Amino acid sequence: MKLSYPILLITLFLIPIVVPAQNVRLASMGGMILAIDDIDNSLNLYDYGNNPSWLIQDEKTDKLKFITNIDNNWGNYKRNLDPLGIHNQKLTASGIKQLSSNETFLGTASYSVERKSDLPNTLKYDTYSGEAFFMTDSATGNFIYDGPSIGFIYNRQLNDNFFAGAEMNYKILNGLKKKYSHAKTLLRILDGKFGLSYQFSNDFIFGMHIGFYDSQESIESKSEELTYLEILNYRGEKYFIIERGSTVDQKLRKKGLLLGLQVSYSPIKDLAFALKLNNDQIGTRILIPQENLINYEEGYADFNNANFEFATRYGVTKNYKIGTMFKFFQSKSWSKNSGENLLLWKWKVNGYNAGIGISYQTDDKKFLFGTEYNYGKTEADSAKYIDNVYRKLSSEVHSIKLGCEVKVISNLFLRIGYNYIFNSWDLRSGGKNLNENVFSGGFGFLFTNFTIEVNASYGSKLAVNQSEFKRNSFEISADVMINNW
Repeated sequence: MKLSYPILLITLFLIPIVVPAQNVRLASMGGMILAIDDIDNSLNLYDYGNNPSWLIQDEKTDKLKFITNIDNNWGNYKRNLDPLGIHNQKLTASGIKQLSSNETFLGTASYSVERKSDLPNTLKYDTYSGEAFFMTDSATGNFIYDGPSIGFIYNRQLNDNFFAGAEMNYKILNGLKKKYSHAKTLLRILDGKFGLSYQFSNDFIFGMHIGFYDSQESIESKSEELTYLEILNYRGEKYFIIERGSTVDQKLRKKGLLLGLQVSYSPIKDLAFALKLNNDQIGTRILIPQENLINYEEGYADFNNANFEFATRYGVTKNYKIGTMFKFFQSKSWSKNSGENLLLWKWKVNGYNAGIGISYQTDDKKFLFGTEYNYGKTEADSAKYIDNVYRKLSSEVHSIKLGCEVKVISNLFLRIGYNYIFNSWDLRSGGKNLNENVFSGGFGFLFTNFTIEVNASYGSKLAVNQSEFKRNSFEISADVMINNW
């Protein structure tokens, strides 16, 4: 898709840390989280703050989960180097075991398959990750990635008030482009964190974590004929260096440090406050093999991401709850040519989100209804020195969520949800006055030691200034949980 104006062409650098699995119940009710009580949606240091040291306090019983997820999105509303369609399948098994009265273990294993159809030219797994470097060939084709991931959390209560926990996750993806350059990708991601928390009283808990991120993406394009390949290594969007050969290799190496603080406070009954502060520092090296198989650093990109989030939840009456959220975030990056020490691109994105939600549940818990409103503003400042392109942009986002849960019989719950999202300027894909509608629904069979949750959703987005471009999405997920296994 050719956009009417040049845009930032960036994706905020999100570290793919493994967190507790998506809540299927809340997803089927429109994804509401602010004022809905759920076993995996508490304002504590684990559910809210992702601190592994609080697992033992959040999960009191043994659980075994099997989660399957199918996610599709397709359409011509996209960035120039995005695929026309993305199809994901993932199967996850997760288990929580109480090793003793003061030790808890969580283990997760999953396998995923991702198909990017009609992917134009680009050979990187995440083309728009914020660096000024692109690796491309001359063909549009399908790229298929698949591979396993494993993770664990070990948590121990050191004394009455002091808790410690460690988390580790490892993921491997193998990719293959089934056209022209026949690029093969091997992506491995290793991340972990160590967390501590201290309970000053029953009402006030403080936590912190320190972690790391390490990934390597190896891309090898190999000619299956007697001719040489031509790979274009873009620096910015206009200029490129051609690499020719029967085999062309490149590596992207990312390393970083992750820091976080969390606080949970409940001064009175039915009132809870929580906040978290995260700061991540990540560096990306573009490595190209030279003579004697020595990897030469051709480019480097630096990322710094910080966010502060505050949430409250209050039971106004027995039937009504109200929740609020405020988040401030900032991401900034610069990319350089390492050999010449030449600055290529510098950008900064900052903004905030604020939301309020309210829910109503009958005394017999047979009917639950909720709604949320969220407002966000984002400002972006981009200076592409190599392309001589400078942009300052801002965007406002309004979203409304509705959700309902009805108890049909003693063990069966039906759920529906709806989202409406308005974006004044989509900073990712360039559309103005973007309208998005998402419809969701599902059901749950709840028994004493056995639960089945199913969710399905369909979404569609359309920009007013580009009515000929549209993007659709469909997702279905199921969660089977066994308690006290």
